[in-house]
Amino acid sequence: MANYFEQRLGSILDYSFDWAGKTNNNPVGNSDWLENGEIISSFVVSASGITIEDEYLSNNNTSVIIWVSGGEKFQTYDVTCSITTNSNPVARKDSRTMKIKII
Repeated sequence: MANYFEQRLGSILDYSFDWAGKTNNNPVGNSDWLENGEIISSFVVSASGITIEDEYLSNNNTSVIIWVSGGEKFQTYDVTCSITTNSNPVARKDSRTMKIKII
């Protein structure tokens, strides 16, 4: 299930795609997907109809932060973040999608 957020028309807000946390030494995290010591080595953020103003790794390379603007009132947009990790011998990959409704 995708995370759902509402954003006011004209706002520029930040959102987080978090893959590590809780038992992996981050008490405020949202998930435990990454193994201890595993980090995001690359990521791609995609969206259509809404603007990604900025995107960067955060939280010791276990989260991706995005800044979002634009869109049309009463429309809902999907924003997807796909990651690759530094896991060996094979890098792990995952994608998550959030929905942002402009109000």
